[in-house]
Amino acid sequence: MRDCKNQGADIITMSLGGTRSLSAEQQTVEELYNEGIFLVAATGNDGVTSGPNLRPGPIEYPAAYDFVVGVGATDDDRKIASFSTFGEQVDVVAPGVGVESTFYRSNSDYTFLSGTSMATPHVAGVAALLKSINPSLSPGEIKELLQSTAMKTGIDGVEYNPLMYGSGHVDALAAAQAIVLESTISPSPTIAPTACPDCVDGKVTIKTDKYGEETTWKIVDSGEPSYADSYYDGGPYPNDIESEYVQSITLRSSKCYDLVVLDKYGDGMCCGYGSGYVKVEFDGKTTIVDNFGTAAEKSELRIKIGTCGGADDAGDSATTPAPMSPTQAPTDVQLQPTPNPTTFPTTSPTAAPTDSNDNVAITILTDRYAEESSWAILSLDGDELFSGGPYDGTLDDETTIVEKLELDSDGCYQFLFKDSYGDGICCGYGIGSYELSLDGISIVSSAGSEENFNEKRHYFGNAPNCPSPNGCGNGELEGTEECDDGVNNSDSVGSVCTTQCKFNGSMMQQGNVKIATDNYGSETTWYIENSSGARVAEGGPYPNVLGGTIQERSFSASPNDCYMFHIDDSFGDGICCGYGSGSFSIFFDGELAASEQTFEGDFATTTFGNLCR
Repeated sequence: MRDCKNQGADIITMSLGGTRSLSAEQQTVEELYNEGIFLVAATGNDGVTSGPNLRPGPIEYPAAYDFVVGVGATDDDRKIASFSTFGEQVDVVAPGVGVESTFYRSNSDYTFLSGTSMATPHVAGVAALLKSINPSLSPGEIKELLQSTAMKTGIDGVEYNPLMYGSGHVDALAAAQAIVLESTISPSPTIAPTACPDCVDGKVTIKTDKYGEETTWKIVDSGEPSYADSYYDGGPYPNDIESEYVQSITLRSSKCYDLVVLDKYGDGMCCGYGSGYVKVEFDGKTTIVDNFGTAAEKSELRIKIGTCGGADDAGDSATTPAPMSPTQAPTDVQLQPTPNPTTFPTTSPTAAPTDSNDNVAITILTDRYAEESSWAILSLDGDELFSGGPYDGTLDDETTIVEKLELDSDGCYQFLFKDSYGDGICCGYGIGSYELSLDGISIVSSAGSEENFNEKRHYFGNAPNCPSPNGCGNGELEGTEECDDGVNNSDSVGSVCTTQCKFNGSMMQQGNVKIATDNYGSETTWYIENSSGARVAEGGPYPNVLGGTIQERSFSASPNDCYMFHIDDSFGDGICCGYGSGSFSIFFDGELAASEQTFEGDFATTTFGNLCR
């Protein structure tokens, strides 16, 4: 970013992102903003914006910083893209589906790509347009123009969700006309003023407990909700160490603000897992709260800052609570954490850690890319009950993580283990594995052999007719196994086995999709739809690997229907044969519906099932 500024850039666009906040990066972003540089970045492509299981962020950095405009993606109808990561840090959205772009295969290649990385340059272009009309515009004024003129609905009139759309869809014409018409522009409310007659410098110090990743904070106008625009924010922080983090602040002494400290797990910062505290130094006064977690409210703490008329205001004339004798923080803006020599669990459990009735244990041995691994426990209806990960990407290879939680042993549940990159957790980048036990009995074990997958699904629980761990899905009842060589076992060499399942009186079958990618697996996606248009399964995109990879996914469906398998190549050259020899195979209802088929061009389809004509 510094190099861009040194080369004379007024606007820096970043189609990139990561999951970790870095103090050096955050400081550089703030400095560049104060030097008049407008920064814009992609929010990420890990959201689920439709269906029953919406999944928001986390918004990636640098888009998550206050001084950067975070951009989500929309489709041709100005609806939020299915993959667009959403949350409080989305400022605006822009076109990000099927956008023509240069490509990496040669200096003259073009293709159509999708992602928030495609949306971000649209916003940067509009910012450049505004800057060309009025070169004196500050970054805050540009942001205010973009947000105040953004369209609040799609062309079909669908109302927008501010967590998904931010202020709305960027509108270049409206923003430019606002300058021409000399509309009043006010500085962005999310940026703290850098100079004013009654501004006072201060500090916020956060001392974390052992689960720093649960802790975040922000400063908002007094009385505003925790998701409101913030003047400053911080966290989440690393786990396993109890350390102080210091942020300098500059606020108006005549105003009233709330410092909102959030604990996402709901057990505060004190005192079951360490002795965390919050300290505010402002206008010559100091406030320390060292009991967040022992009071009734354990998920949110509010401290008044400025002139608020209350007895607990930091900076007001009231007597502040007695300090708890923490180590005095140095005056640096960012303090590097000092490791605690005691070893603690790597991640906070998703069920109450104080509950002694935990009967489910999930043990994960990470590979070298722990940040790709996550898991979830669902009901048979698909409702998420617990989840964990992604984990700290700085963990050493083969780090053991144990998550404990409580479930009714007599229920029936789904256990999903996911690898976001699609190469599993074994064996190219470390010998990772996972295991789930119920009531002390191992139910699911990967046995260190989980290669090349995006998602693995298992079933567990003592409910009558609960599927076996690797058996039928969606509440079907397990029946008999049949193999194409007539041997009723899943170990027969050279054969493919399926499990017959019963559901509502009809037989269900388990199938399998096998994708052999070409060198550019990131171009390949696929899905299966039934005759009603409902999706039964989907997969991709996959890693780009020279020579390709083998990707498999199982599914279950009634044979008494007709299904369409649709496979896409985003570049338009298929999966064979210019850049590797890719193919696809489908096994269903005891038969190979497609055997090592390939295609060239944009897509291919095939149908299977007893009711296909």
